[in-house]
Amino acid sequence: MKALLLSLIFFSIFSSNCQIIQPISGDSLGKYSYQILGITNGSNETDFGTCFFVENNAKLFLVTAKHVLYKCDSITNKLFSPFNFAIVYIRNSTKFLQFPIPVRNEICISMERDTDILAIEIDRSWLDHVNRVNEFMLPPFNKVGDSEIFGQGMYRDSVSMGFTNPHHIHLKSNTFKIEGAVKFDNSDYTDSVNYTFAMKEINGNKSIKGFSGSPVFLQDEVSKKWRVAGVLTGGANASKGEFRTLIFVAKQDYLMQYLN
Repeated sequence: MKALLLSLIFFSIFSSNCQIIQPISGDSLGKYSYQILGITNGSNETDFGTCFFVENNAKLFLVTAKHVLYKCDSITNKLFSPFNFAIVYIRNSTKFLQFPIPVRNEICISMERDTDILAIEIDRSWLDHVNRVNEFMLPPFNKVGDSEIFGQGMYRDSVSMGFTNPHHIHLKSNTFKIEGAVKFDNSDYTDSVNYTFAMKEINGNKSIKGFSGSPVFLQDEVSKKWRVAGVLTGGANASKGEFRTLIFVAKQDYLMQYLN
């Protein structure tokens, strides 16, 4: 009897300290994507996209695609922003983050030759109000499974600001492929800045406008861990082949250069 009691106590202690950690559901990753809106004083001119947050070296950064807030001046060939400030809506909160858009004096470079990434340092007082993707900043996986992307998106139901339920692109592992370096048609240049996600279709959706700046998550097929592959920067349609819908994702390695 005493031996049985000891065995039960040992089993209870062992069980409580060896809990099985369940894989994170892909649906739960939507909380890391936030709507960002560029606004011009005294004008109705606005544009929107998606952003996310990363903490690095005791600093908090907002990350999005550069083209969400900046355009290229065709005369000077330099970046400029048509907006005075940006607003980020904090989901399930009455708070919103507002900041002036920094002036940049950079030469415009095509997306495939330069990283279309924008990282802006944000006051650390926002740490308690935003979700950061730090736990997903992992090295590349050996075997890629599904992909999840949450963003603003151009859908018919896009009528409210702040998207309480972010629009969602879910890619099953057998419906897309990833290229780390793609050679452009009629060019000797090979794009190694971006991953190219080539797929058959995007859940039937017609546009990925508004998804620019979204964190793109990939799942390891074995461990089921999720990783931020990079920042969604654009899309295109291929002229031929089975996988004709393309999404471009600036690689995590380049993102880290902006944060260091």
